[in-house]
Amino acid sequence: MTGDKLIDAAELADLLGVPIGWVRSHTRSNAIPHVRLGRYDWRCTAIAMQRLGVNKYRAEREAKRLYEVES
Repeated sequence: MTGDKLIDAAELADLLGVPIGWVRSHTRSNAIPHVRLGRYDWRCTAIAMQRLGVNKYRAEREAKRLYEVES
């Protein structure tokens, strides 16, 4: 699956163009799927964007772009 990269709240906030507090608030309410690893919550890019209503094509394109930048 494209977009299975885990990102933190700051990266998702930047990707969506929203404040980091908005991402954290929606994570706490389980509106954004996440996994807890140690002290931190991580979000899967494509799944989070799909859950928030960003279209699948854009979610996969953005996830691929993020993956290519860091690889």
